[in-house]
Amino acid sequence: MRNITILLILLLSHSTQAQFYVATGDRVKVTSADELQVQTDLVNNGTIDNLTLSGTASQNISGTGTIVNLKVSKTALGNTATITGGMQSLIGTL
Repeated sequence: MRNITILLILLLSHSTQAQFYVATGDRVKVTSADELQVQTDLVNNGTIDNLTLSGTASQNISGTGTIVNLKVSKTALGNTATITGGMQSLIGTL
């Protein structure tokens, strides 16, 4: 139990950026008053509600999924969000 607690503390104490992945059949749903902000690459094979792609770097979206209410909010000129593979169904606000 002690080893698990220490590992959990170490994982929570380090801020890292990793690719965000939604598996087939999974749904990430954020209430309409909030939004999920992703600043890294995204692999979406499920459904994501109220997603904002933000940050200063370009991002890639891949997979075969659905995004309901997508917002792109880039802080640096020339940074993009690109669908690089698969097919994303976009529904709602763009």
